[in-house]
Amino acid sequence: MAELILQDQEGRCATCEFDGHILGCGSFGFIRKLSSSHGPIDPSHDAFNGKTVLKTLSHQFNEEHFVHLQRLTTLSHPNLVRCLMVGYPVNPSLLVPKLIHIILEYCEGGNLHQLAIKEPHKMTEKYILHLAEQIAKGIRYLHTRDPIIVYGDLKGENILFQDTAFMQVKIADLDSFGMFKGSQTLHGFMKNPSGSPTHMSPEMLMICDKLNSLSNMDERVGRRTDMYSFACLILELINKGEVPYTDKNKLSIAQNELSSLLAIRNVINKGGSPDVSILFSAPNTMRYSRELQALLNQCLHCNPAERPDCHDLLACVSYLRTDPKRSYSDAETQTESFKPEYSHCDAETQTITVSTEQQAIAAKNSKEKESAAAENLRMQRDTVRKALLGT
Repeated sequence: MAELILQDQEGRCATCEFDGHILGCGSFGFIRKLSSSHGPIDPSHDAFNGKTVLKTLSHQFNEEHFVHLQRLTTLSHPNLVRCLMVGYPVNPSLLVPKLIHIILEYCEGGNLHQLAIKEPHKMTEKYILHLAEQIAKGIRYLHTRDPIIVYGDLKGENILFQDTAFMQVKIADLDSFGMFKGSQTLHGFMKNPSGSPTHMSPEMLMICDKLNSLSNMDERVGRRTDMYSFACLILELINKGEVPYTDKNKLSIAQNELSSLLAIRNVINKGGSPDVSILFSAPNTMRYSRELQALLNQCLHCNPAERPDCHDLLACVSYLRTDPKRSYSDAETQTESFKPEYSHCDAETQTITVSTEQQAIAAKNSKEKESAAAENLRMQRDTVRKALLGT
C-alpha cells in the first residue's frame, strides 16, 4: 500500500493511501482508486461512501494552472464528477515528482462510449434523451458560472455512469476547462485546441490554423462550442461509438480518414460535416424523430451564434423527452414509406432502380418534414425554456 501526502493552495494537507492498480491512463496522466484518505480535506465522508480516485496530471507543475484548477473544488452539481481537492506532494523528489494531483468522486459504471460500442441496442431515442437531459443540465450549470466555464471536450469517454444501473451520468475530466469573461479568455484552451478532433467545433479547429489570429478566435470560441460537441456526442451514441461524417456531396467518409485533427479540419474546410442523416440510414435498425434531427442540425450550425444556448438546449431536450405524443418503441411508425414505382428492373441481377421523379418527391417530402419538425421544436422550446429559467 502506497501513501502520498498532498497539499492544496491554502496549505491544507490530506494523506492518500492506494495500491498500484491504475484504473485509466492517457496523455493527461493516470487515475488510481484510493483505499482511504485522511486530513482536513477528507474525501471519505458519507456523501461518497469512501469511493474516490486520485488523478495525477502528467504535465510539469505550473503555478498558474494549479491556481486555475482550484476552481474545480467550488463546483457542485449532480451531473458533474465532484472534485474534492487539488494538490501537489508535500515533499517532492525524483520518486515523487511535483505533479498536480486531483482527488475526485469515483463513478463505477464505466463511460458512455463503452456502452455505445458494447450495447448499441440500448441506444433508443428515449434512453439517449434521458442521458442527454442530464448532460445538458451539467453544461447549463457550467455555462452559468461567473466567470463562464466552457467544458470544451464533450465526448462519450468523458461521460461516466454513477453506477452499473446505467441511468445517472456525470461529466468528468473537468480539468481541461476554459474560463471566459464576456469575449475575453481568462484561462483555458485558446492557445491549444481542446477536445477530440471528431467532436471539435469548426471554430475550435480553426485555432490550429496559423492563418487565423487568436484575437479573432476570442470572439468565436465560447459556450456554443459545447453545443456542437453535444450534437457529436449524440451521433456517437447512435453510431456505435463513432461520429459519422459526410463530404460536401453527402457521401460518407471512412473513419480511417478521420484519424487526426488535420484530417477533420480538411473535411470541414471542404464543406463536410457530421452526418445527421445517420438517424434514418441503414444499417441503423432504430429510428429517431425529426425533432431530434432538427435539434442536432441546430447544434451543428457552422455559425456559433445560430446554435442554441445552454437554456435552449435543455428546453429542447426536456421537451423531446417528456412529449407524451412521441413513440419510441415502434420503429416502423417513424420510417418513411411509399410504394415504389420502378423505372427499370434488371431480371438477371434483380437490381431495382427508383425513378428520378420519385427520388425528387421523397426528397421534397423529407425536407418538408424536417422544416415542420424544426418549427415545432422552436415553438415548444420557448415554452419549456420559460419554465426552466424559473428553476
